[in-house]
Amino acid sequence: MKNNISFFKKFIYLLLVIVLLSNNSSEVQAKTKKVTVKGYYSQTDARTMLSSINDLRTGDESWYWNGSNTYKVQKSNLKGLKYDYTLEKIAMTRAIEIAVTFSHTRPNGKSCWTAYTKKLKNSAKGENIAAGYDTVEEVYEAWEEEDEKYNGQGHRRNMLSQSFRYVGIAHVVIKGRDYWVQEFSSKKGSTSYTSPKESGFKAKIKKVTK
Repeated sequence: MKNNISFFKKFIYLLLVIVLLSNNSSEVQAKTKKVTVKGYYSQTDARTMLSSINDLRTGDESWYWNGSNTYKVQKSNLKGLKYDYTLEKIAMTRAIEIAVTFSHTRPNGKSCWTAYTKKLKNSAKGENIAAGYDTVEEVYEAWEEEDEKYNGQGHRRNMLSQSFRYVGIAHVVIKGRDYWVQEFSSKKGSTSYTSPKESGFKAKIKKVTK
């Protein structure tokens, strides 16, 4: 009789665990929804920003403030970045995502680094995001952060990082607002040329809701 009771208790416990797991799974699903985003890609002008980045890296203004803002850290012998079309695709994905959730955390609640391909997972990575700037010149000047101190020069430090060798850049327009992304990596994804996208899109983005 004791064995039967023990078995019955174990069965009830197991059933309870299964129910709890099921409820947790439903709760996670309830907090996620798909958002439809429409807009258009403007990749021709996005790619022109590469020359400005490389002028900064290889010119006399390749500096940023040290952590205590007491002197400028001059970066010398930096090489220009190569344009990477895998990174560009990642940047295009992220440009749409930041229109949904303007953050380095993706709308699905995961880190922006989960947008990177498996080949680039273990590379040194960096991301710059911006919204509301109409032109390449305006957004680049904002990211250049020449008049900022150390805490305000994170975008500039990404563009001047010795760790990075490749970059991809994206520009999308959604509901009349411009979104820009730079993705950096120490490893190559693909440098084989692809034509820039200049077309409309409709994307479904998974978003975690409160």
